[in-house]
Amino acid sequence: MKPENIFLLEDGQLKIGDFGTARVLDPEKQRKGNAGTMFYLPPEYFMNGRADFAADIWAVGCILCEVVKGRKVFEDEDKAKNSPPSLKSRILTQHPPPLPAHYSRHLRNTIHRMMRKNPKERPCARDLAENVLRYLVEDREELEEF
Repeated sequence: MKPENIFLLEDGQLKIGDFGTARVLDPEKQRKGNAGTMFYLPPEYFMNGRADFAADIWAVGCILCEVVKGRKVFEDEDKAKNSPPSLKSRILTQHPPPLPAHYSRHLRNTIHRMMRKNPKERPCARDLAENVLRYLVEDREELEEF
C-alpha cells in the first residue's frame, strides 16, 4: 500500500485501488517475495523476506506519518542517500520521527503504534477501527477544552 493507491472521491469517500501485485492472503500465512514500494515496506520484510497483515498496518502508518509530516518517513533530504541499501538500513534501525505536537496525542500514539518494529506489537485493523470513534470523541473534547 502507498499513497498513490488511495483515491479520494468527490463525496469524501476513500477508496483503495491499483492492486497490480495484490493477492488474497490466508490469515494464517505470510506472503513472500516482491511486496511493494520500498518506502512502505516493514522491517520484517527486510529481515526474512516475509510479511503478513501487520505489514499493511505498517504501510498505513507510513502513509499517515507522511500526511502529517509532509514527506516520506524514512526519506533522507539528500536524495542521493535514498538508495535501497540506505533506505533498508534506516527502516531497520531508526524510529519514525516525532510528530508535531499540534496533532492529537491519540493520532500521534496510533501512528507510532502502527510503526513498531516488532509486527506482533502493532495494532490489528479491528483494534484501529474500534478505537477511531473513541479517539475522535476524546480529541473533540480536548479541542473544546482548549
